[in-house]
Order: sequence, then structure tokens, then C-alpha cells
Amino acid sequence: MTTDALRERLQSDIGRRIREDVWQELARRGVVALARKNPAAAYGKLLSEYQEIDASFPTGAPKRPLQSRERTTPPDARLEGLSRLLAERAARDPAAQAFRRDVLGGRLVEWDDLESWISARAPKPGEPTLAIFTQRRYATDVQAEALMKLGLSERLARLASLAESEPIADDPDHVGWERLRLRYVRRDGSSGGVPVPTYGPLLSLHRLVRRLAVDDVGPQPLAEAGPEWATTWALCGVTPFIPRIRVSVTGHGMPSLWRISLDANWRASAEEVSREYNWARGPNPGRDKPMKERGIALALLADRWRGEDGSWPDRRGEWNARCDGQAQPRSWRFRVKDDPYAKSFSNQARASWRRLTGSETWGGKR
Repeated sequence: MTTDALRERLQSDIGRRIREDVWQELARRGVVALARKNPAAAYGKLLSEYQEIDASFPTGAPKRPLQSRERTTPPDARLEGLSRLLAERAARDPAAQAFRRDVLGGRLVEWDDLESWISARAPKPGEPTLAIFTQRRYATDVQAEALMKLGLSERLARLASLAESEPIADDPDHVGWERLRLRYVRRDGSSGGVPVPTYGPLLSLHRLVRRLAVDDVGPQPLAEAGPEWATTWALCGVTPFIPRIRVSVTGHGMPSLWRISLDANWRASAEEVSREYNWARGPNPGRDKPMKERGIALALLADRWRGEDGSWPDRRGEWNARCDGQAQPRSWRFRVKDDPYAKSFSNQARASWRRLTGSETWGGKR
């Protein structure tokens, strides 16, 4: 049998294009030459070893577990100038001037003292704090009116409520509520936060931050910098940090469902955005290869088999029965004679499942 004919048969059996790195490894082991000389006796070995090597060789899947992470690209000179401009606009806001006069006594807090200043005024354990109902539900007129007095727009107030009770996490009657937090930026760039009390300086600060950076009513001069920088600016006068690009990786469960979020200033170049995206993607620089229907169907069954007891020959029998019963194309059948223990079928099923889910392990094993 010629090499081309051998490759064509193998590609038909595995249901996708042959990986050249796996083919070269088979050639190095002498399996290709053996199958060419005696295909009737050695083809089964070629198919089986291809599946084993294909399952064990890297395929572009992440080489380390995915982790939630985020980073920002510092502003260029233009964005630094815009940050200063927006800070000056915020300083002209009457609410900001009133807060610095009435709460701070006309003196800004040193950045190094920011966290201690906030902590000294944070609510004590057991004290009531502000919370919002995280499930979509309209508030009563009384609740909406209370929130509007805190500075929320009517639209937002109708979708939230004010909780003045024990800490939400300790009260089973407040399922679905989430405590609001006043977030800030430390000098080292890290973030901190405390629950928002229902009275005092931090409540006033919370209202100001919402006005400057959150609510859809008002000038919102610091919306681009975000609430935590608005807090830091209001107390310390530090110019807000408006990143040129912000990229984050988030997700739970199987890696194939993880997401990369990019928030870029429109002046950022395609090269800059690409660099940040590649950083977020990690050690997976290659293009994602499409899966064929046969591989997807096999991966779906394999996912069910992971939670069931059963032998691979029986599972192959189930697969072939689906092909015989016209639930799947008959061309998807796996040969039984060349693989009595269903080893190649097992390898391909697990490999298809890994490709679909992005997971590196099957039943605790790679």
C-alpha cells in the first residue's frame, strides 16, 4: 500500500485531518513502514498507536489550569491628560465640594492613610449595611423612594431595595441580597473594600461615588475610571487611573467556556490589543481548530460515559448500533476486527471529549 493510500484510510477512520507531528512519530517508530508492507496485519497497530499518541501529544490546550486574572495597560500621555481633565471636572461638582468641605473639613486624606481612614469608619460586625436584591424584582414604592434619596435614579431604584437589618450573609431571610461595598485603590495599585453603612461619612462617600462614576443621572466625570478610583480621588485627590486597555479572564467549570474580556480605548492599536489578548489566552497561541460532527457526537456520548460503569468494547457497540440504526451516518462506525479491546475507540472518544471541553484530564488521568 502506498503512503498516500495509507494516510487516506487512516484519515477516514479517525474522522479528521492527520496531525503531522503524530505521523512523524509513527514513522520514527517504524509503524508506518510496517503498515505499508503488510497493511492487513499491521494497520490495526498503526491506528491504535496513532490514537494513543494523538491523545498524549499537546494539541493547543492550555498547559496549565486556567486562572481568573486581569491586567491593565497604563495610560499614554493623552489619557493621562484626559484623567487630569476629568478630575478637574469632578472637583467642580457641587456634591464633591460639599463632601470635602463638610466631611473632610477641607483637608484631603494622605493616600498612605486611606485604608485606615476608611476602616475606622466602616460598620462594625452586626451593624446594618446597604444591600441590593440581585435577582430581577421590582421594589415597592417605599423601597424605591428610600433608594432615590440615596442618589439612585428612579430606574435603578425600581430594581433594587434597601436592607437595614443584620448582615445579609447571616440572615436566611435575605437570600438573593448582596451587600454593597465601597471599593478603593491602595497606593500599591491593589484594591480594597468595606460594606456600606446606613449612616455616617462612608454613606456620604458612597452617594458621591455613585454620582461621579456609577449612576445614569448626573455628569459622571469619573465613570471611565470606575467607582474605586472615584473613592480614592474623592478622599485623596489622586488623579484617577484610566487604563489604555483592560483585559480579564473569567470562568468556571470546563475551560472551553471561559471568556476573555477586552476593554480598550479606541485609540489603542490593533497590535496593542492583540498583545493583551495573547497574554490573557496564555500558552495557547494557536488557532482553534474546528471539530467535525463525528467528533462532537462522540464527545457528547463520552461525557455521559464518564459517569457510568462500562467497558469500552460495550461502548463501541453502543456507538456502532447508533450508526446501524440510522441515528448516525454508517460511515462513522468503528471497526471491531482490527481492535478487539476497543483501545483506539477509547482513545478517540477521550480525545474528542478533551477537545470539546478543553479539559486536560479524563477521570483524574491525562
